[in-house]
Amino acid sequence: MKRNKVLISLTVFLLGVASLLTFYLHYEGTREVLSEFQRDQLSYAKHLSNQIQFYFQARSRGLRALSSFASFQSGDARQQRLDIQTYAKQLEQVYVKAVSLYNEMGTAVYSTDPHIIGVKERWSNFFVWAQKYGNKGKTFLTPVFPGPQSLTFTLAVPIFQDAKDSRGPMTNGKLLGVLTFTLDMKGFLANQVGFVDPPMNLDRIWIVDKNGTLLFQPDHPEMEFRNIYQSEGNCQQCHASFRYVEEILENKPGTLDYQIKDNPKKIAAFVPMEFENASWVVVVNTPYDKVTGFIKKSLRNHLFLLGIIVIAFAAGSMLVIRNERVKIKAEEEVVRWQEKMEERRRAEEALQQERNKLKGILDSMNDGVY
Repeated sequence: MKRNKVLISLTVFLLGVASLLTFYLHYEGTREVLSEFQRDQLSYAKHLSNQIQFYFQARSRGLRALSSFASFQSGDARQQRLDIQTYAKQLEQVYVKAVSLYNEMGTAVYSTDPHIIGVKERWSNFFVWAQKYGNKGKTFLTPVFPGPQSLTFTLAVPIFQDAKDSRGPMTNGKLLGVLTFTLDMKGFLANQVGFVDPPMNLDRIWIVDKNGTLLFQPDHPEMEFRNIYQSEGNCQQCHASFRYVEEILENKPGTLDYQIKDNPKKIAAFVPMEFENASWVVVVNTPYDKVTGFIKKSLRNHLFLLGIIVIAFAAGSMLVIRNERVKIKAEEEVVRWQEKMEERRRAEEALQQERNKLKGILDSMNDGVY
């Protein structure tokens, strides 16, 4: 019995050690998987940021090339339209929604998108910027605000005509107009994430500029074009704090975990993107459970196996204890039976002695008994 107790105690100890080891390996596995995933996600965020930058640079070169056509210097409106139409056909596959020309007063005199013709942009930020001669040859990127999740941008370049005075050097030229591309960045990003293996959803990407203005956020489209430093009262319904966004803006590039109220915890990788006047942070996020889900499943399987072992051990222990009790009970029955037999033997011996005594007495009597 004592030996069985020792074996049971040792088995319980080993099961305890196995359980602790299982949880430790789960913790280490989770940490290693998260670390590896964060490195991969950061690498992809860098790739996506570079692709966005390359896209803007390519469109910027194309816009400057188009603005250098002679028709924009001569003011030939017919030739300008033909040049824009011809060039726009080459841009159909690169997410350029429209090519537009604004005159020196900020009115759209022609566009491949009929809805833009006649629109006045005299006081828009890109046109105010374009009026400065020092910006000649540069491009300006600004978001368009047609609606949530549009992610549409205007890329603009000013067109100046230099005036040469025969009595002096070159002087500042006259602004002839502004040439713009309307860029479909949502389509571009959707195409980029489609090449990932496995494919990624567009809702895993969001973009914020250096000033804290959210440019693209599929999960919360109502927050787009709002600034985290000028949050309204209703922002507190989901965001107890925008500290995680501040960390993203301060610690770029990098990774962090964050959670919005009533939403799952997420892992984010963020990388800066610089182009001309634009300074963004591109963020790629993934639900925490999606990364650690298979580890939790593995833990459940290990715990299930451990549970089967514990149940088997408990059943075996109960069987051993039951057998031990039966054995003890049988031994006790044998002892009792032996005691009864000993008592019976003693009683028979005592009875035999009494018989012998009685016989001796009868034998010693002279007279017979009739």
